[in-house]
Amino acid sequence: MNSSFVHADIFFFMTTLAMVVLTSLLIIFLYYIIQIARHLEYTSRKLKEEADRIMEDVLMVRESIEEQGSKAMNLMKFVFGSFIRSGNGSAGDGEERTTRKSRAGGKKKVKKED
Repeated sequence: MNSSFVHADIFFFMTTLAMVVLTSLLIIFLYYIIQIARHLEYTSRKLKEEADRIMEDVLMVRESIEEQGSKAMNLMKFVFGSFIRSGNGSAGDGEERTTRKSRAGGKKKVKKED
């Protein structure tokens, strides 16, 4: 009878030791999982902030391109408009232009008058 109590004591001692080891491993595992989750949350927040900054930069670049593009377009209109008005272009003063076909079937040329 004495030996069955010894066997039971050994069993409970080993079971308690195994539970302490498993609980310790579980605590360590959860600690690392929490650290990883915090790191992912931090990385996610930083990524969102940087994405917002990139969007702001893209909007600024888009506005700048629109502004500079309109300036360039106005400059081109000014330069080429002056070029055409000065008579150096294809539709300048004193040049002939072709109109619709006449009833006879040929093209008639009309002197442009402004």
